[in-house]
Amino acid sequence: MNILGSSWIARGVLIVALACLYTGAVQFNNQILFAGSQIGAFRNWVFLPAGLKLLLLMLFGWRAALALSLSIATIVLSEVHTMPIIVAILIGAFGGLAPYCGFTLLSKLLRLTYPWTGMNFKDIVIISVLIGIIEALVQRVGLSLIGIESWDNLLKDSMIVAIGRIIGTFLFMGLALWVKGELEKHESFSLN
Repeated sequence: MNILGSSWIARGVLIVALACLYTGAVQFNNQILFAGSQIGAFRNWVFLPAGLKLLLLMLFGWRAALALSLSIATIVLSEVHTMPIIVAILIGAFGGLAPYCGFTLLSKLLRLTYPWTGMNFKDIVIISVLIGIIEALVQRVGLSLIGIESWDNLLKDSMIVAIGRIIGTFLFMGLALWVKGELEKHESFSLN
């Protein structure tokens, strides 16, 4: 996929723009939409940006993974002011690369390729659930490895994170499909 040409500057601008988009989505989700559903640090019952993350990975691949890593590191630094930058970068790497690797592996197993025209509802459900679980486990294990979280509630915390991400992905993808349908209706209406 050769979006915005092959220039490193164009790729860099795309990565920064995607990072800003995801950062804004996380802040909007956590501070405005579902401020009351947060259960401790980095745990939400509804996390819509998980759906955006999946969509960005589907459209932009490794560029999205880098953008997500940058975004997550930035979010962590803005939430925990005393955190060392290297730790934030590690957390960002866990958060950006885990779903990318999981999505790449699942795409190969399900024999799905870009532009995802062969993807059906069952594939979206499988990918959403497995990516939610993979991302939650990697995030929780990563935070435990670097000493931010304890190992005591690893499975319980992972399940809370996974549930929030799965619900968020379903809601986001449902909204995206509804918007797509509305746009197609208006497009076909304007052509007549």
